[in-house]
Amino acid sequence: MILLDRTESRAVILGLAGALFLSCLASDVAHAGGRRGGRGRGRGGGPPIMAPRSDFETAYIEWNRPYKRALLDTKRGNADRAQRALARARVTWYNVLYRYWDNPPPQFAGDADWNRDLATITGYLHIAESLALAGKMYDAHDSLEPVRRLWLDMRERNEVPWFGDQLTRYHDIMEPIVVWGTGETGRYVTPDNIEEFEDAFAQLETAWREVSRAPTPPGNTRQFAMLMKEERTAVADLDQAIQTRNWGVIPEVCEELRDAFIRLFMGFG
Repeated sequence: MILLDRTESRAVILGLAGALFLSCLASDVAHAGGRRGGRGRGRGGGPPIMAPRSDFETAYIEWNRPYKRALLDTKRGNADRAQRALARARVTWYNVLYRYWDNPPPQFAGDADWNRDLATITGYLHIAESLALAGKMYDAHDSLEPVRRLWLDMRERNEVPWFGDQLTRYHDIMEPIVVWGTGETGRYVTPDNIEEFEDAFAQLETAWREVSRAPTPPGNTRQFAMLMKEERTAVADLDQAIQTRNWGVIPEVCEELRDAFIRLFMGFG
């Protein structure tokens, strides 16, 4: 992990952020500002809808979008797309730094580790982009993963609700199950280990219930409902395959579970 001292790093980080923001981002940020706010939200039952986005959350989302793209493309080994996404993430991240390094948004105003964590994220993003440019996609992915977990920790200690954090917690339980269920590492679900797999799936169901109870994030509520339904269906399909001991279907449903999650994460993570 890269930790930069606040006093030593402030001038460097703000200098880089300010130069890039002022020289390259004026028109881009103005364009992004015109897209602030989510689409109309539907009515009816279900979890409460989170409050409209603040200026900070809008800036965060403008960075988070290419970050998520880079996370996915480095995992898939798509060098060209990953490099473009990381370049965009760098630009939008410097916008966040320039605007909020010295002026944290209200929800983080009392966080003594705010600058340390922003500097740490900057280091991870820099390493990831350098690795991606060198063609080391999987190493770049490993450098990007801690970023979303660090944001989870930051929001958790400041009691800031964020739907994407629920997805991160869910993913940390889901991914080992998918890897096991698809046999990616050579280990498959068999009659000898099915009870252990059932125990792991029970944890997945608990994590999914937490996702389902989370407030609906701002944005396209129709798309959100559709993506939630896809993941919920995949969870139910895996439960059915486990209960019926359908060994041939379990790998297929695990793939379905991961694919549905990726769509949900990319849209609302």
